[in-house]
Amino acid sequence: MKKLNTAIIGYGKSGYGIHGMFYKSELNNMIDVKAVVELDSERREVAKNDWGCDVYEDYTAIFARDDIDLVVNASFSHMHYPITLDLLKHGFNVLCEKPFCETAEQAQEMIDAARENNVTVTVFQQSRLAPYFIKMREVIESGVLGDIFEIRASFSGFSRRYDWQTVQSYNAGSMRNTGPHPFDQVLYLLDIDDMPEVYAKLGNYNSYGDADDYVKAIITYPGKPLFQIDINPSECYGDYIYKVYGTHGCFKCTATSYEYKYYVPEEVPE
Repeated sequence: MKKLNTAIIGYGKSGYGIHGMFYKSELNNMIDVKAVVELDSERREVAKNDWGCDVYEDYTAIFARDDIDLVVNASFSHMHYPITLDLLKHGFNVLCEKPFCETAEQAQEMIDAARENNVTVTVFQQSRLAPYFIKMREVIESGVLGDIFEIRASFSGFSRRYDWQTVQSYNAGSMRNTGPHPFDQVLYLLDIDDMPEVYAKLGNYNSYGDADDYVKAIITYPGKPLFQIDINPSECYGDYIYKVYGTHGCFKCTATSYEYKYYVPEEVPE
């Protein structure tokens, strides 16, 4: 299979530490990195040494190339929307890091631009494929837990951030940085086209910047379980990512383990 000639925009935590590290691994049989765009000169030198590829300071330099099959947009969060839209209008397929953008209108604009230019745009939501999430869905769909009435997601920990991901002007904060993972998973589980009823509280309690570091959301919809999502920087004792409550039992998982307990109605006294 032909590998995709790829350009990475941004060679920091995501571009280098997530995408770049995977592309270097033995699991990668799809991607050839042909160009890296990075504002910082030292990071550009790292990219050049890593890949032996062309490096640029400005992403518009890619427009002159006709050999790029895919662009990975791992730039700063506030740059995701304008850069992705520009790339799409110039005929490039784009994989954009989260957060995809700031508003639903911006998301629709990018989708429309992709259709108009016959290219593909998607957002990097790898948590849908996380083994714990796949296993949780299998257990729910098996029916052993009975009717599911509540699902809790906790993407929390005990930490204090002090990087650009804490500054509102960078389109940052826990809701937009961490939130896309549990919210995407929950919306997948909800499997509805309508808008659910949502209660949410965002706060800034111990991070360096002015963006939210705390998120609490409760989502309900007729005939569906109640969903609770927590992102809490002061959670010292969290021992789960998901808990699922059903009429016959409960499921709990972390990123690396799971357990569940249930009873069989036909085997217990009335």
